[in-house]
Amino acid sequence: MVSRQGSKMNVRIGLRIRSVRLSSGLTIQELGAKLGISYQQVQKYETGSNRVSAEMLWRIAAVFEFPVSYFYGGGDAEARSTGCVLDDARSLAVARAMGRIGSVKTREAVAHLVDALGA
Repeated sequence: MVSRQGSKMNVRIGLRIRSVRLSSGLTIQELGAKLGISYQQVQKYETGSNRVSAEMLWRIAAVFEFPVSYFYGGGDAEARSTGCVLDDARSLAVARAMGRIGSVKTREAVAHLVDALGA
């Protein structure tokens, strides 16, 4: 029986959606607007309390230009090669901090710095 909080796969997909959203600097409201759904629905997807349909997952992947397989865990190698995996707490904290930078220009400058350091 699936728990009320969602299955492990729903939670895993939701965490990946959240990590990609944070790394891109989008707010939950902005992602909802891009998808034509409420921010509350995005939040339910991210927590795994609602299952993401195949069509919605395809739309989410298109927003971020990621392969759908990444969200299922099958795209790990692809994501690592592009530096987009946020599986540890420190990486997630950095992504959150990036999202809080108000200036787009400053956020881009920090992203370029991180890219240079990771090269």
